[in-house]
This record gives sequence, structure tokens and C-alpha cells, in this order.
Amino acid sequence: MKNGLGHFKRLITQIISLFLINGNLKTFRTGSLYKGPLKNICIPVLNCHSCPLALTACPVGMLQQFLALGLKDGFAGFLYILGLIGLPAMFLGRFFCGWVCPFGFAQELIFVKKLKMMFPDFLKYLKYILLFGFVLLFPVLFTSRWGIGSPTFCKYICPAGTVEAGFWGLSAGFGRFSAVFSGKILILAAVVFFSARIWRFFCRICPLGLLLGFFNKVSILQLRVNDKCDNCGVCKKVCPMGIDMPQRRSSIDCIRCGKCVDACPQKALALSFLRNKRQ
Repeated sequence: MKNGLGHFKRLITQIISLFLINGNLKTFRTGSLYKGPLKNICIPVLNCHSCPLALTACPVGMLQQFLALGLKDGFAGFLYILGLIGLPAMFLGRFFCGWVCPFGFAQELIFVKKLKMMFPDFLKYLKYILLFGFVLLFPVLFTSRWGIGSPTFCKYICPAGTVEAGFWGLSAGFGRFSAVFSGKILILAAVVFFSARIWRFFCRICPLGLLLGFFNKVSILQLRVNDKCDNCGVCKKVCPMGIDMPQRRSSIDCIRCGKCVDACPQKALALSFLRNKRQ
């Protein structure tokens, strides 16, 4: 990829991705979920597979479902989903977060620059709690008398699931308004509130984003710096994720959005699969 990625190019990609991932238009006629072969595939984005429009499965939800079955019955499925996440991440890192994820795109749409505030530093640890606690550990630890766990992140927290599936389930008569769902609405309200003030607020604490971010340093697609860089600091100022650029350009928080590439006055930055002299 070359300099000048441009906001427009990324916007078009996000819109196309939104409709490709949520292309089950038949649901407007039948009111039913898509259950075809594509539901065996996970694209590494936060998009609830219980959404009536969804054509693919949610990787976070599927990881929990296989873990909830126990290591004996669910381990092979867990490794399969982990592979569907890890393989593209080895090539692209968190590119899917910045260019494909529908929930990330939705947060960009509600961000109001005039209301901008700083991301609270102490919240940066929350993503580790969500991934290692709610996604990976709790479905195994907290089980029923039959030894089956529960997808705790999806059930108690996921704001994407609340928007894409929860409200639809209530309106269609598939769900009920409970204390748990009330709690999820409060979480969603908090996410909306902060997303209007902090660019991609939930992306900074997203467990899937963290999992993809672990591959940022080793992925083939990298944010590369050439010898033209004079350390002017423009890239750091424009980075919407608050990353200390260009020193920490392989940070787990980098979503490969390309804003720093476009802003660099020296054209010293590039999202590229190819190595250069300075890196």
C-alpha cells in the first residue's frame, strides 16, 4: 500500500464490508436467521452472528461457545476459530479493525469532534480483563450442573450483540426484558456516550481487537518508516488511537487506519508488505 490511502478509500471499504457481512436480506421477508454454510466461517470483526442480517459467525461468540463445551468436546472447535482469527492477523494485524469491522465503523459515525475528550489511561487494562476473563476463562470456570459453560462476554457485556441481536430479539418476541439485558443496555449507553467523545472508544477495550493486536508486531503488513522521517511529530498528533508514533507504530492498539500516512508532510510513512531501509 502506498501513501495517500485516503479517508474516502477506507470509507468505501467499510461500507462494502458492512453490507457483505450483513447481507441476509431475506430476513426482511422471512424474519429468520441465516443458517447456511457461511455461518461456519468467522471474519475477525465484531459482528453478532445472532444478528438477523449476519451471514458469518462472530469469532468472539464462537470461541466462547466451544470453550463452554469443555476442553474435551470443544477444544478442536476452539483451535479452528483461533486459526480463522490468527491466519489473517498474521498477514494484516489489526487491519480488519480499521477497514472492515461494522461496529468500529458505527463508532466512527457517532464521533463528534467538538465533544472530544481523552481516553482514560486506567481503562487500557480493561481489554485484558474482557479477553482473558470474560471470553477465555469464565466460559470454562462457570458451568451448569451438566458441565456446560456460558458465553459470558456475549451474554453480559457485548454492545454489538445488544444492538444487532438483542433489540431485534425483543421486537420479534424471541427474548424478554430481563435484569441481564437491562445491564447490557446500560453498557451500550456508556459505549455510545464515550464513543461520541472518544474516537472508537470500544475498539480500545475490545477483546477481539486485543487478540488481533498481538499479531501487529509480526504481521506482514506493517506501518513502515523510511529515511525521510524527521521526527516532526505530526503522525503522533493525528493518530486517533492515541499511539506514540512513530516509535510505537507496531502497538497492539494500531488499527492500520492510515491517518498518520496521509498526514505525514515528508511522505515518510507507508502501510506496506515490503520492507524498506529504515523500517
